[in-house]
Amino acid sequence: MRPGRAEDLPRLFELWRREVAEGRQEMLPNETRLQRMLARFDWEAKSRVVEHDGRLSGSVLVMSRQSPDGLLSNVYAAGGTDVFTELVRWGVQLSRAAGASIAQVFVAKGGGRGLEGVGLELVRPWW
Repeated sequence: MRPGRAEDLPRLFELWRREVAEGRQEMLPNETRLQRMLARFDWEAKSRVVEHDGRLSGSVLVMSRQSPDGLLSNVYAAGGTDVFTELVRWGVQLSRAAGASIAQVFVAKGGGRGLEGVGLELVRPWW
């Protein structure tokens, strides 16, 4: 596991396309919109990627914003079950260390197995 870099973005889109094709995510982010959002993203502090045989096999990006309930964190993770769970764990720990009162993780229906061990619970289905 290493911090992500802006140069990883094309390989991240490749990973995210595989996530949708394999049913682990239900939608692909809009590439142009996401590139704009990530223009000032702190890759070193708020992302991690896992590489295997020259491809990205997992990633996590953590974004946050203020909300009426305090700091709200979105943990965007991708990868097979074990990699996904470990990357979510990293993202949730970062969120908590930054003072987030809420950490959200979006997964495809039935894809949240193992996240209870990270301290998360299913709040509502998203499909």
